[in-house]
Amino acid sequence: MRCAVESTGSSSTLPTRAGLSISAADATDGHDVQTTFAGRAVRAAGKIIFWGRMPFETDDLSRNNFIFGILAMGEGWHNNHHAFPTSARHGLRWWQVNGSYLVIRLLKATHLAWNIRVPDDSAITSKQTHHQLAAEA
Repeated sequence: MRCAVESTGSSSTLPTRAGLSISAADATDGHDVQTTFAGRAVRAAGKIIFWGRMPFETDDLSRNNFIFGILAMGEGWHNNHHAFPTSARHGLRWWQVNGSYLVIRLLKATHLAWNIRVPDDSAITSKQTHHQLAAEA
């Protein structure tokens, strides 16, 4: 569903058919409602995740959370993202669902994306925490 309105410069919200609302700025920028909600899920994943695993040593308290990993199309693997910020793939294990990476791979297959960066196994192993390495041994 698309919302199209002229911008009045105000920060008013517009009702949608689902009974939800989006800001006039979101609608005038041409964002789909789904895109707007996906963006909000990504921001929520970064702000709300205070429980989860920290398999990599980073300079912050970012954590991986399976629920947000699914709901936010892979953005819930927040600790992975902070450990490898240039990686297109945040779900680094086979069981870490990552919808965003699947879209990126589709774009690459259709030659709409290239030079996709993902960490290799040696980079992943070198950044893992000591207790994570012991658990996998």
